[in-house]
Amino acid sequence: MVSIAEKIELYTRTRVFVFSSTKEGFGISVAEALYAGLSVVSWKLPVFEEIYNNSRYLNVKLGVRRLSEVCRRSLLSQKS
Repeated sequence: MVSIAEKIELYTRTRVFVFSSTKEGFGISVAEALYAGLSVVSWKLPVFEEIYNNSRYLNVKLGVRRLSEVCRRSLLSQKS
């Protein structure tokens, strides 16, 4: 378990949030990451497309290699 304060601190040190679960129903951590202003990369799941269809949400339709490519591109575009 992670406390709320620790979770907020982790999000502030993060540039891109990668959510690789295909079994999650709603994915509250995706909502938290988007609220924190992070780009989110996840599998292309209908629940996420319906709820989080915006420019910081990147969904991936193909396998693990494609997921890693999208993560890498997101990290490079977030470099400061």
